[in-house]
Amino acid sequence: MYSFRRSIRDSAALSFSALNVRHLTVALSASLVSFLATVILLSSFFATNDDSYIQMALAGSLSGDYSAFVTFVGFSLTWSVSRLFACIPGVPWWGIMHYVSLFASVVFFNLSLLSLSFSRRFRERGVFSFFVLSLTDFCLFSFFVSRVQFTETGSVAAAVGSMLFAANIFRHKRGNRLDNEMKTRLVPWAFSVPFFLLAFCYRMECGLLALTFCGLAVFIKVVVDKVEHVSFDYRIALHFLIACMVCSIAFGIHVGAYSSPEWKSVKTTIKAFAGCTDYPHATYEDNPSLYDSVGWDESLVKLVPMFFYMDKRETPEALEHVANSDSTYLWELRANPLGTLKTRLSDLANPVVIPFVGLCVLLFIIANTHAERSVRFTARAVFIVALAFLAYLVVRGRMPYRAALSVILPAMGVLAGSLMGSGHGFRFLESRGRFFDIAFDAVALLMLAVLFFASTRLGKVLVLFMVLGLGLISVVRFIRLDARTACHRVCSAMSMWLVPASLVVFIGAAGCVTVYKCGPWSEDYHELTITEQNGDAIYSYAENNPDLLVIFDSAIGRYGAVPRDVWSLRWPVNQTNWGSLFYQYPWFDSTLKSAGFKGTPTTEDLFDDNVRLVIGSDYVYELMRQYLTNLYGDVQMTCVDVIGNGLRVYRFSKD
Repeated sequence: MYSFRRSIRDSAALSFSALNVRHLTVALSASLVSFLATVILLSSFFATNDDSYIQMALAGSLSGDYSAFVTFVGFSLTWSVSRLFACIPGVPWWGIMHYVSLFASVVFFNLSLLSLSFSRRFRERGVFSFFVLSLTDFCLFSFFVSRVQFTETGSVAAAVGSMLFAANIFRHKRGNRLDNEMKTRLVPWAFSVPFFLLAFCYRMECGLLALTFCGLAVFIKVVVDKVEHVSFDYRIALHFLIACMVCSIAFGIHVGAYSSPEWKSVKTTIKAFAGCTDYPHATYEDNPSLYDSVGWDESLVKLVPMFFYMDKRETPEALEHVANSDSTYLWELRANPLGTLKTRLSDLANPVVIPFVGLCVLLFIIANTHAERSVRFTARAVFIVALAFLAYLVVRGRMPYRAALSVILPAMGVLAGSLMGSGHGFRFLESRGRFFDIAFDAVALLMLAVLFFASTRLGKVLVLFMVLGLGLISVVRFIRLDARTACHRVCSAMSMWLVPASLVVFIGAAGCVTVYKCGPWSEDYHELTITEQNGDAIYSYAENNPDLLVIFDSAIGRYGAVPRDVWSLRWPVNQTNWGSLFYQYPWFDSTLKSAGFKGTPTTEDLFDDNVRLVIGSDYVYELMRQYLTNLYGDVQMTCVDVIGNGLRVYRFSKD
């Protein structure tokens, strides 16, 4: 009879073997060095203003009372961090939580490589493994450490959890002479569960994708082992159910926290507002009847995608009607399929993301011709499901690179875990010459090649190089020649060395592109510096004028004007942008009221003597003038100050 208590005891005993002092020291040291190198060389910012808002809400600067209510992050996580802010205020706990999560992910990634590596030299030579892991960690994870974002942190945790879990599924078959050795080196299954939970709490979709891919792996392993009359360790399936149950508990806590009618209404409004801002919609000229039906004029239609949420006509019903009644995302595909695909794939074709896509395709090509059927079938199932998710994002009209990585990284984790856990060395490099192997390889290469048309010049170089390299690997692996010929020996030698060489080159490319695109010399860093300067100017203006409510245009610059400094908790209560998801939150209204203002600002409030609007461009100025004229007739927009990088401060009055 299977004993769960015995399973936990065995897993704990196994952990002492897997996490020996040498491996743990090397893993921790390499992770620490890569983190320090990233922070020193690249600096760290929040990738989007979402995390800046989350930190200020949890810290009480934005919400007024250490609020844990941030609807798009798991309540278990936000509650825990808000309690840290309450116990020790003044510390940027949300940014620290990101770094702790990423650091733990990197450490267990290193432990997996040390435990499951087929190279005895890599496992036993501490200095050599430290050097290799430090470079690998920097190349693979520096982007996520330098541009922190909650979806990306969840995706990294999901990838590591998937890799740990898959490695334990695809262990040696019983009776294999290396079985005992592998078992003593496997990182215990229990370590994958916290990473699934962490991914689920950062972004539920990240956890669900990881569980989906791992569930496919478990199902295929059970079916194939049954067909091949191989004894399957059903504790693996139980462990998967435990992971699902833990995430379900976190989901239940989240649902319960927002179960009140007030918060249900808030979530409905947020979903409708996101539908109008995050996805393509028809212009007023293309579909005037849609917008006339909810009372929106042309200027308001142009302002809504800029996250403008001060107009009383932006009711939940109006937002939901516009979001659900517009099929522009399909019309664009029918009218101009190639141009639309190029636009929608532009984020996936980001040079920083392309190496991860290439690594995923490389891992798939290796697993696709593995000696074990369960590994091959799992690779194909994961590839098909991942491709389906990506296709849905493309068709729906919104695929930011963060959403693409939330699919690609867990898929990579399952593929890498299945290869490391199967323990067959380089047997999977043998040519099999099967139709399905070739067909799947071709589709994978075609998917990578499509990015060539949507990428920049650097991206095109990366895609071309990767397609040629992966294509050569695929061709060489399927050549079926007489074993006695010299050509066969050459192809066999190439097959043995092309894969590790490609891994080294692709991982190195990820690090080089990250340094090039995110370093102090990059355009991205320059834009973030301008964002910090603009935010500092607005904050200083608000602090110097505490009686004024300073509202700023959300379309200022490329990244807006919300500072992205991970370590900053500066947030004057008398400033806000002109609309965001937090405009619907009850605590946002109460915070402004407690500061002596009317509450959540509306368009009518712009004419109050103690309200100023900061505008960053002539286009927005003209758009606001037209918008206000349509509502109130002639209005006066008086520039009373210029701050920051040419930001103009306006006071409004009616004639």
